[in-house]
Amino acid sequence: MPDSPLFESLKRAADDPAARPEFYRRLLAAEVFVIGHGDGPGEGRSTVPAGAHLSIQHWQNAEGESVIPFFTDLEALQRAIDEEKSYLGLPARSLFEMTAGTRLVLNPRSDYGKEFHPEEIRSLLDNGSNQSPQTRRAEADTDVLLGQPSDYPTAMVEALQRLLPGYPEVEAAYLCLMQEGGDAPRQSLLVGLRGDGLARARHAAGSVIADTAPEGRAVDLIEIAGDAEEGGVAGYLYHQTRPFYERDRPAAAAPEAPKRPWWRRLFGG
Repeated sequence: MPDSPLFESLKRAADDPAARPEFYRRLLAAEVFVIGHGDGPGEGRSTVPAGAHLSIQHWQNAEGESVIPFFTDLEALQRAIDEEKSYLGLPARSLFEMTAGTRLVLNPRSDYGKEFHPEEIRSLLDNGSNQSPQTRRAEADTDVLLGQPSDYPTAMVEALQRLLPGYPEVEAAYLCLMQEGGDAPRQSLLVGLRGDGLARARHAAGSVIADTAPEGRAVDLIEIAGDAEEGGVAGYLYHQTRPFYERDRPAAAAPEAPKRPWWRRLFGG
């Protein structure tokens, strides 16, 4: 039997960070399955009417913490249990909302799965991304040094090159290293996106950056207007650097394994 579309998306996301924003979108729109029952008795699948009281089974993860297992499809659920259980199908978004504050594990005892922390679930519900963006604003004029990084973040850049063709609103993307002065010097990579209506692309790029940035390296993300002045940070990226991605000329690059594991085999099996 062929795998479900959601499970196929999960497998792509496990192998390629650039595929993870699409997986999150599919997950939030999908029906998932949990072990448990509603108000009605009986084994097998139950429907969930509005206002129903649900009893959802909890498991323990390897650290002994209580988690709720949920599954992309019935085949994944059946692989995870040793005896017949009642189960429920319900929208993933509804599951996230009703279990707020609890850890959830997708497809335990499967080769492809993921643990979702409460903060990550809250971010998914709020903005469709597993990362909540943090906005920084300079309170005063700040001296910065700009240049190209000597240790180029190849894995991050190649993942963004694979991601951005799916966002036609992005005209180009740029990269530099920024060293801020002042009382608290700070060094970070800076990624600039040029285009219009970039909110969706910005969230997706932020998610990919979080999974592929070099260990211990801060990364800032800015939008670049088409009329960016040469004197500012955005102007430096636009006028003095070569984009690593352009909409009409996307770069092709072989995937590189992320430096930190995101997906892992869960609960043995």
